[in-house]
Amino acid sequence: STWGDVMGEGAFSAVCWFFGRNLHAALGRPIGLLHASYGGSALEDWMASEALHPPDGVGGPCPGPIPGSMGEPMQQFNGMVHPLFQTTVKGVPWYQGESNVGEYSNFTTAGTYSCRFEQL
Repeated sequence: STWGDVMGEGAFSAVCWFFGRNLHAALGRPIGLLHASYGGSALEDWMASEALHPPDGVGGPCPGPIPGSMGEPMQQFNGMVHPLFQTTVKGVPWYQGESNVGEYSNFTTAGTYSCRFEQL
């Protein structure tokens, strides 16, 4: 792939585009944006296996079920995040995990999303 201009309609979400535009204006330098998203995905889709299933086998530090909105937790991490490990990334605007709203709607699991978010 090559770097390109994101001025085309539909190239990025509005959230990502405005993030990059505002960051560029604030820093006065070029900003590279990497598009890695999948609409309707769960937070767990973006987590590494080690974060959900630690090597000690005891389970993750967060309570609750481990849903995967695309059928398998860790799927988006493996396909879109892990390949970027050799790339220097200085910031990430997080705008995924909307499908978790039903999973954590009761009091006993309300802290699970924030707990898992910290494990990203």
